[in-house]
Amino acid sequence: MTGSEQAARAGRSGSQAGPASNGSVPGPAGDDAGPEPGIDDVGGSSGFESSGFMATVEAIDERVDAWFDLIRGHPTFDGAAKVITGLGDHGLMWAATTVWRARRTGPDRARAVRALAISGVESSLVNAALKAVVGRSRPDRTGLQLTEGGVPVREPKTSSFPSGDTLAAFCAATVMHQPGDRAGSTLLFTSATLVGVSRIHLGAHHASDVVGGAVIGGVLGLIGRRLL
Repeated sequence: MTGSEQAARAGRSGSQAGPASNGSVPGPAGDDAGPEPGIDDVGGSSGFESSGFMATVEAIDERVDAWFDLIRGHPTFDGAAKVITGLGDHGLMWAATTVWRARRTGPDRARAVRALAISGVESSLVNAALKAVVGRSRPDRTGLQLTEGGVPVREPKTSSFPSGDTLAAFCAATVMHQPGDRAGSTLLFTSATLVGVSRIHLGAHHASDVVGGAVIGGVLGLIGRRLL
C-alpha cells in the first residue's frame, strides 16, 4: 500500500471515530458544559428537557443574565432591586394600592377589596400548582456579586418556574386596572414590570421564569376581572 493510500485510509478512520469520541448524543446547549444545569427536571420528562425549544430558552436566559451582570454589585441598582422585591413580596405593594383606592366609601372601595382578594387567591393557587408540576431549578447564584446590607431579601425555597412575585404582580395589576385611569394603570403595570426585573437582578429567577409569570398573571387577571 502506497503512502497516499495509507493517509487516505487513516483519514476515513478518523472521520468515523470522531462522533463516537464525544460520547452520547449532545443535549441542549450549556446542559453539561458549565456549572449551571438550567433545568433539573421539567415535569419528569427528559425528552422535553432536551428539546431544541428548551435549549433556546436557556441560551436566552444566559444572555439576559449576562446583561444584568453589568450592573450587579452597584449599590444603587442592588438597593433598588431589594426594595422593589420587598414591596412585591407577600403582596405588600398591591395591598397598599387597595388601601389607596378604597380610601373613599362606595362602589370603588368594594371593587378594590374584591380585586385584591381575587388576584391573591388566583395567583397563589396557580403559582403553587405550576411550581409543583414544573420543578425547575433556581439560577446558580455561586459567585453572584451583590452589595451587602439594605432591605433583607427572603431566600426562595420553591422551584423557579414561574416567578411567583411576577405572576402575582401582573395578576393584581390586570385585575385592579380601571378603564380611563391611564396614570393609575401605567403605575400598576410599571410596578409589576419592575418586580419581575428585580427578581432577575437578584438572581432569584431566570428571565423566562419572569416572562412566564407575567403572561400567566395577565391571563389570570383577565379571568379575575370577569369575577368582579
